[in-house]
Amino acid sequence: MSGRKRQAVPVHAKARTERLEWDDSTLELWVREPPADGQANGAVVRAVAPWAGVAPLRVAIVSGAAARRKLVEVEVEVEVEVEVEVEVEVEREGELPPSAV
Repeated sequence: MSGRKRQAVPVHAKARTERLEWDDSTLELWVREPPADGQANGAVVRAVAPWAGVAPLRVAIVSGAAARRKLVEVEVEVEVEVEVEVEVEVEREGELPPSAV
């Protein structure tokens, strides 16, 4: 089962060095690519994916594609615990099952 998580991400395009900062509530990115032709957006997706532990195809910029502050959505796997109750009929030797009577 999968779920989606969204995170606002301030992005600094055309940075001298690439870096990612996370302070338990804010993710901030510095990317070398310029904002022209979506290059910086591609860099954002490529940087967020390993940080989130997912493939780049599971990361999308849902708003702010032309802005410095972007809303990024990550599709994550959600573990679901399912409890199954199984009823077992035990046949005793020599007895016929109820359906055979």
